[in-house]
Amino acid sequence: MGSDVEDAPRCPRCGGPFGEATTVGGSFSVPCLACGYVQMAPICYFPRAESLAYRVTIRWPGASPTPREAALLRQFLPGLANLPIPEVRRRFEGMPEWTSDDLNKDDMRRLRAAAEARGFPVEVVPQGGPAPREPRPDARLSLYSVRFKPAFHEEGFLFLHFGETRDSLTLISRSHSEMVAVPMERGIEFLDEIAALDPLGIPDTPAGGIDGITLECSIAEAQGTRKFTAWSPDPWRHPRQHGFVKALLQLARERVLAPGSVAYLEQVSGYLRGGPRPGPG
Repeated sequence: MGSDVEDAPRCPRCGGPFGEATTVGGSFSVPCLACGYVQMAPICYFPRAESLAYRVTIRWPGASPTPREAALLRQFLPGLANLPIPEVRRRFEGMPEWTSDDLNKDDMRRLRAAAEARGFPVEVVPQGGPAPREPRPDARLSLYSVRFKPAFHEEGFLFLHFGETRDSLTLISRSHSEMVAVPMERGIEFLDEIAALDPLGIPDTPAGGIDGITLECSIAEAQGTRKFTAWSPDPWRHPRQHGFVKALLQLARERVLAPGSVAYLEQVSGYLRGGPRPGPG
């Protein structure tokens, strides 16, 4: 395992280390701490659509909930509060999940928070037609990024920017960098996927062991900004953190062309494949 100094991205001009990425005006910048060179990319804004409604699916490991899971479900699912545990189990017999459609944003957030707090995996899917997506001349910053700090590979940055006329994705690692365009329809698909995660409310995850990957994530939208850190999130225990990084990686893997970029994305993706779904506690 290399040291942080060996694995960190390097300045293409002098080979020195990069500092922390920041935003300046209409660009993001990553400064070299040795020679002062600043690697920059333009930042624009593409308005995010708000879905009209949401579908929420709450899952448990088995074909039916255990007594413990039934007791937890009746604490927050509608219509179950006054039922005995055997009746809750009977209602969900042969069912590995609970689903509700056409929920508004507040109800979706409440159910997701309650389920995740009790250890249930949650899937949220936007429903309904998107809002108009007209570009605005007074557009604000829109940026989604992740800094990869894997245990056994070099560090890297992935930045995604939405603009009035051009959307772009940038990958920077120690050995190379690549910027590619993102088609509008693919960008819309990404924004809908991220909207379902309520990105400005994604929390940090606890630090883990020494052989995984640390992810430093940043979000800047017209509605606000958010930074969070996650350690090797899996889709069962940390579905929102995992979903955010997975969405960025999936888009990047579809668009980058350079062999070095493809190889690097494959390396960091290997840290996020996750293991089998945990059994009932």
